[in-house]
Amino acid sequence: MRFEEVRGMKKKFVTLTVSLLAAAAMSFPALAGVFPAGTLTQVRAAEKSTVWVEDFGEVKSGNPVWVVGCSESISLRTEPSTKADAITQIPLYSQMEFVSATDNGFYRVNYNDKVGYVLASYATPYEPELWSPHRYKVVKCKKSITLRTNPSTEAEEICQIPLGEEDLMHIEDMENGFVLVSYSIDHKLYKGYVLKEYLEDYWVQY
Repeated sequence: MRFEEVRGMKKKFVTLTVSLLAAAAMSFPALAGVFPAGTLTQVRAAEKSTVWVEDFGEVKSGNPVWVVGCSESISLRTEPSTKADAITQIPLYSQMEFVSATDNGFYRVNYNDKVGYVLASYATPYEPELWSPHRYKVVKCKKSITLRTNPSTEAEEICQIPLGEEDLMHIEDMENGFVLVSYSIDHKLYKGYVLKEYLEDYWVQY
């Protein structure tokens, strides 16, 4: 039965018919043209609040996950597709809150109160073991410097770090004058990029 043939029927019956056709098309690609464009994508992006991660176990809604495997950052997107619009960039090693998993390889996550989708291949429930005695103090600015999502002055702002602030932990130097750091504010740990020219090095000992 084609979608056009049931257009005049009750909405509930249409929805059921389309869902059944979509499910069939997933097994039989020849049926893909039977229902409206986009329905199959919606079915494939069905979300589950629990995902099983090999060598870790269950990751449930509300659990933390971290960005790994990228060079600088990953995109938080409006839909579970690499073609969807980007909401923001999430820096390497940043913590996100797992919300759900789609069956097309994406996680729905919450990052700094922004909810969207990231590729599951760049997220892990294992917290990266990041610690360095190499720290920074903010210097040579008027009031504050900007912690950004990418190593660029055009990148989105995460927060401001005031002049004189200490204990920014060094993570990784970039080739364009930026450095990836971790910074704690209001009991929340952020990771992002700042211009190294506004930092003064020091080392801590334990």
